[in-house]
Amino acid sequence: MFLSVVPFGLYGQSLGKERINKIRSSVVHIFVDGLSKGTGFIVLDKHGKMLVLTCWHTIENSNANESNPVGNNEQITARFNDGEEVKIAILPDILGSDRSSAITYDYCFLEFLSLPKQKISPFKIGAFSDIEEGDRIYMCGFPLNIDQHFISTGILSTKYIGKTDKNNQDVNCALMDISLSVGNSGGPIIKFCRNAKKDIVIGIATYVVSHGRKEMPKYHIWLDQARQEAKHDNNPMLNGILATLEGIVTATQYTTNGIGGCYSIDYAMNYLKSAK
Repeated sequence: MFLSVVPFGLYGQSLGKERINKIRSSVVHIFVDGLSKGTGFIVLDKHGKMLVLTCWHTIENSNANESNPVGNNEQITARFNDGEEVKIAILPDILGSDRSSAITYDYCFLEFLSLPKQKISPFKIGAFSDIEEGDRIYMCGFPLNIDQHFISTGILSTKYIGKTDKNNQDVNCALMDISLSVGNSGGPIIKFCRNAKKDIVIGIATYVVSHGRKEMPKYHIWLDQARQEAKHDNNPMLNGILATLEGIVTATQYTTNGIGGCYSIDYAMNYLKSAK
């Protein structure tokens, strides 16, 4: 079962059966150790291998590491629309040499440990330059961790090129007139084209801008850095900072009312193009 929210009369037409079927086959619900963590979607690498793309912060609490991408005590699972569950593991490079980029730009690629039984119809991947303010978009995710697809439509409201965030990183991102909630993270932001076969993914649902949370949340970057330092230094002050950051991240994860934002798909795809 899934829900589709398309305001009546907004565009004069529905998404159509072809788009719905594509969403059903290529958008997955991400679980870590049996707990709902967010959304992912299927992409193909340059060799035609199927991967799951999601946000880093949806899987950041797993025990996965470079030598053990499945995790020590945790299992990362992708659940499809028909209920099929397949175990997935983070690509080793994401946990190693490309970790910094994945954390900064909030993306993560995972591989299937066994192939899904159902037929997959991945979305075509576009570029951030393919979308302009006012263009029609739609997305799919699992807001509030409900166990069914939730589809929304809207427009790209504001596009930022080289916006500087708290960490002095220049990022390409956008705001949408689609509300996001915890659980939407990692879902595809898709541009309406002439037909479903031409529709392209231009971004990944990443953050929410709301009262008291006016900047893009980067606490998960600092949290990861603190965790790495804590592994090598049993410093009470550092442990205190780590506990504070974990509290902030937990609190902001449940700030659900606000303007939805996405990061450019280019960051993730640049990694994929350069990967072996």
